[in-house]
Amino acid sequence: MDGDYTGQRIEIANELDLTGDFTISMFLKPLSYGGEQQTVLFSKGLHGAGAGNFKFSIYQGVLYYDHGGGWHQGSVSPLLGVWNHVAVVRSGA
Repeated sequence: MDGDYTGQRIEIANELDLTGDFTISMFLKPLSYGGEQQTVLFSKGLHGAGAGNFKFSIYQGVLYYDHGGGWHQGSVSPLLGVWNHVAVVRSGA
């Protein structure tokens, strides 16, 4: 994919069942960190709200995984203007 996909999304069936162990992996090329605005990269449910839902987002250069019962923060910021490979791994849940 090439071009400006700001604000674009791919929708998948809400029946997606991500119970047990899983990995969500993607490439992203941030041009900025969005200031005070959180950018949701992947979510199940409306912005991750509700039981069994989650969201993977970036806020002020930091990656976050929020699963409704708490959140986890990444330790490395994606580089601006270049492609980055990022992943969320849930194991032993």
